[in-house]
Amino acid sequence: MTNIRKVGLLAAALSPVVFAGQALAFSCERHIYNNASCEWHFSSRATIGNVYFSSDDPSCMTHCTAQNGPCTIKPHCTYNIQYTYTGGRTEGYMSTVSPVHRPDPWFYWNRLPDRCPYTDHSGSTGDVYLNEPENGDYTIGGCGAALHAKKKH
Repeated sequence: MTNIRKVGLLAAALSPVVFAGQALAFSCERHIYNNASCEWHFSSRATIGNVYFSSDDPSCMTHCTAQNGPCTIKPHCTYNIQYTYTGGRTEGYMSTVSPVHRPDPWFYWNRLPDRCPYTDHSGSTGDVYLNEPENGDYTIGGCGAALHAKKKH
């Protein structure tokens, strides 16, 4: 077998791997944990990539637009958040609304390419713990009283 033919066969064998690797874009799955006794509403104004909302628990399913929301998170339910990326980046603004609390949207972004996003904040974030337990997660602790946010870097 000639060297040219060997190289051609090797290239043909590796092509699906290369193309498959290029076809798969990075995404990050995180969660919204609603530990409160009230509904919360989440939506994203994505500027790079998108945010997809879903739930594995049929009893938690409610009004939800999967891509970027809005999505109603029932009490004591967990929702999945799938951040998608363009060119290794994701960013945008996540809005949350409870029956008594409507903070300004929080900016989320990934500091390094192909990493889960971090949600920026300063001071009190109300009843929403940002980046808890992981960067990009949101844990809801109540329906209106202030709680402390945990910073992770």
